[in-house]
Amino acid sequence: MNYERHIKLNLIPLACLVLSSLSSPTVLAESFIKNGYPTADSFLGEALQENEHEYAHELLEVIKQKIESDYFPGIVKRDEHTKSHGCVDARFTVRSDLPSEFKQGIFSKPTEYKAKIRFSNSSPDSQADDIEKDGRGFALKLFGVEGDKITSPPLGEDHQDFILLSVPFFFINSAKDYKKTIDVKDNGSKLQQVELVETIGLKGTKNILKFFSAQIANPLEQQYYSAVPYRLGADKSRMAVKYSVKQCAKTSTPLPEKPTRNYLRNSLQETLLNGGTCLEFMVQKKVGDEMFVENSNLEWQQQISPFVTVARIDIPKQEFNTAEKNSACENLSFNPWHSIAEHKPLGSVNRVRYVVYEGISELRHKMNGLD
Repeated sequence: MNYERHIKLNLIPLACLVLSSLSSPTVLAESFIKNGYPTADSFLGEALQENEHEYAHELLEVIKQKIESDYFPGIVKRDEHTKSHGCVDARFTVRSDLPSEFKQGIFSKPTEYKAKIRFSNSSPDSQADDIEKDGRGFALKLFGVEGDKITSPPLGEDHQDFILLSVPFFFINSAKDYKKTIDVKDNGSKLQQVELVETIGLKGTKNILKFFSAQIANPLEQQYYSAVPYRLGADKSRMAVKYSVKQCAKTSTPLPEKPTRNYLRNSLQETLLNGGTCLEFMVQKKVGDEMFVENSNLEWQQQISPFVTVARIDIPKQEFNTAEKNSACENLSFNPWHSIAEHKPLGSVNRVRYVVYEGISELRHKMNGLD
């Protein structure tokens, strides 16, 4: 197995999935953000690590330097999940027959929301062949969600975002390791990249290799996971959960014999030009002490806590692959901290995202003249 190739590729796509915003965040309350950094919900098992805040900002500076080095003003792309297969319109309908414990936040009543979904490869290479093994991304934005957001762009105060990936786990649980991983990925020698295995450990290395192993025929057929936990609820009944999305009726398209560079966009386009499709949005709750909020390397076992479908996503027949719609897609912001309190992101990975997403968003828009 070529570990060097895997380690040097996209080691950190999960921290910076889809980046875009128009200004600094609007703080909802001191109970969520204090001194510019998320607070920990000890009731749900969160615990800040030593110097976590400082390492998160050091990581931001490493990524900023890479972007400023790689791009000219006006053409700056997302630093990870750069290649989009398209943004599609959808409807998100909350089930009316949910168990009472899940009736919190946007799931509190059977509401329908307009939605937008961005499908992507995890690679920062916007010209990469889709047939290459890679992680895959699913970014969901709901419109018309009432309530103050922990942070939100000025033109999207009613947005609620969810970020999902093609694996149910992450590979780093430390802001310090995060910073070192990105630094070595961008600036390290080949030897340092191989030695990075010692930093993230055997489990983290295995998780990376699994993440970058996906070969798919159609983005709609992949099951996606939040990989890291979130809060559901805002009072004493709140719980830690993870999310997942899958097809309502599973299909399995064979890989093309002669795949084009952009065949995933083409397959998505062909599907939606011929008709609509349906996805299930699911929640998995934390049960017992074997499921950790601060250790995202470990998958929460579905045998212990199965996913429960809480909403249906209907993607209607549509034409999304136009110059105007593709441009609008790239200007959209997807950020898990664009969230009401009942869906607050949890854990060190998400806390680091709070710093990195906003900082890179501001830089990207400034360099592109969008601020």
